[in-house]
Amino acid sequence: MTQNSRLQELIEAFKSTHYDTHQQANDEIKQLVSIDAVHVIPALLQDDDLRLRTKAIVFASNLVVTGVFDEVTAHIDDEALHSHVIYYLQVISNQRALDLLLSRLRNEDGTYNLRVVRALGAIEQPDAIAPLIKVVQNATDRGNRISAIHALAQYDDNRVEPALMGALDDADPDVRRAATTRLTELIDPTHIPALITLLQHDPDENNRLAIIKTLETTGGTIIIEPLIASLDDDSRYVREQAARILGEMKTPLAVDALCEVITRDRDVTRRHAIKALGQIGDIRAVEPLLTLFASEQETENRLGGTIAEALGEIGDVRAVEPLIHALTSDEPYLYKRVTIALGKLKDKRAIEPLIGLFKRVHVGQDSIARVLGQLGDKRAVEPLIEALDDNRPSVTEATAMALGALRDNRAVKPLIQAFDMSIEPSNDRGSGLRAMIAQALGEIGHPDGIPTLAKAFTDRVDRVRINAANALRKLKTKEAHMLLYRAFEHPDIRVQQAAAIGLLPLGEQRAFPIVVSLLDHKRYDVKLSALHALSDNGSPEAMTAIIGFLDNISVDLRLRTTAVEALGRPDNSQAVDRLRQLLERVIDNPENRRSKGDLKITTITNALNAIGTPDSLQVLRDFDLFEE
Repeated sequence: MTQNSRLQELIEAFKSTHYDTHQQANDEIKQLVSIDAVHVIPALLQDDDLRLRTKAIVFASNLVVTGVFDEVTAHIDDEALHSHVIYYLQVISNQRALDLLLSRLRNEDGTYNLRVVRALGAIEQPDAIAPLIKVVQNATDRGNRISAIHALAQYDDNRVEPALMGALDDADPDVRRAATTRLTELIDPTHIPALITLLQHDPDENNRLAIIKTLETTGGTIIIEPLIASLDDDSRYVREQAARILGEMKTPLAVDALCEVITRDRDVTRRHAIKALGQIGDIRAVEPLLTLFASEQETENRLGGTIAEALGEIGDVRAVEPLIHALTSDEPYLYKRVTIALGKLKDKRAIEPLIGLFKRVHVGQDSIARVLGQLGDKRAVEPLIEALDDNRPSVTEATAMALGALRDNRAVKPLIQAFDMSIEPSNDRGSGLRAMIAQALGEIGHPDGIPTLAKAFTDRVDRVRINAANALRKLKTKEAHMLLYRAFEHPDIRVQQAAAIGLLPLGEQRAFPIVVSLLDHKRYDVKLSALHALSDNGSPEAMTAIIGFLDNISVDLRLRTTAVEALGRPDNSQAVDRLRQLLERVIDNPENRRSKGDLKITTITNALNAIGTPDSLQVLRDFDLFEE
């Protein structure tokens, strides 16, 4: 049987009302198309069954079959097949396809064909740009103008930006918004004044929001005054975004206007303005914030917590007494944030009130414990020791961490007892506490902790073993270091890995390949510990391994940040090229172009500054990031 006769049989079977017969014919037709598309597709297009003609064009598009161009495009005026033919032309994307699309850009009634407009954006042929610009300028249908704007944005051509800038004056707010959104990707600093003018006069709230986001992407001092003016916008959403961006820019120029907002506005804008004042950190905001804090902390505890956070960020001692007074609150949201703020202020007057709060409340004890550890006052030792008997892991882990920070020998025996009590063979509920105790014993540095750390080496949990290894390294005694070396010879590979993390910073090069292998470990905390070990080792080989890790890293910002920070070592010239590449990628990403204060940009520039070689500083100059 010839292929043609077999195809005719399959076509008839395809039309069968019997499902299995139809499906089998459909599958075989697909096979024939994949073998001989140039002959099978035209045969399908000649059939009177619309389903077969549709499938034929879909096959031609999916397989990018140029040899059936005439047969497929003969159906372009068939209303039922028109959209499929347009998509085929978009896929083929050659000059013939472009010419045919342009011939069908306008309908018979003079309106523009929306499907063709969209296809001209996807086809990415320079000859399509001028017709698309005409659509933006002349189309009466807003949908066509919006689609043409999105289509133009696909082209890297100097004709595109002027066309989008012209669309900012369109009578339709949705068209203006589409142009503003696309300009975010293409914006030239010379066009910012036009956007600022539009921000001031556009009556559409959503478009003003889009303009603010575009200006945020561009950054620079030129946008500060328009953002400050937007704090008086009729739309609270515009006001909120303006306050947020001004806070992220950390500009002192906005302080007076933001202080006015927190005394005037009663909506969510006020919360954004308070956060912005904390981010800016200017002491001029202290008195207005304290005035608001005194009036709001009892009636609106959430706002009081936001104010406390801002006062903590600013760091002025005038806030200490009002914050201490607020610790009498029974509202967890308020006193937890007040506690954190007092921790940032580091004022000893807060110690006794915080200890009292720690004993009085049930919710938030973990946050209070961490702050007591940060403040470093030995008066907190006994209350923290008592809390080791708590049955909540979050509290006991935070307590152990705080005792380690206080470095008081009185805590050694209670920590050892808590470690022994946390060992439950049936589960790992106590593993977090054991890990924190191992870390704390290393911070305290008392030799009585060594037997417990030795026991932690055989723990079933990675984090406990690694913390024990790092703790033994910090002890800096012969006994502790010998224990690390013995563990390195342990038959259990997991024990060897933990020992390697402790030994590599001591210069034990036999540990190097094991630590490098841990960069591929499935657990985040193990990867992080391996990065820290390589950083502490600091050898050229360790830096090479970290650079290699950055080459293969996925999306975890914390690990990427740690790796970049580790590369920031004096005279580490081998990292400069990789840091340049990272900087290029971050700056080229519109989401990261808000300002030089972006976290990732700052991390990279700090590393380049720390390297301090002529070539690393030249990178900063190349990106206009060098500060004399």
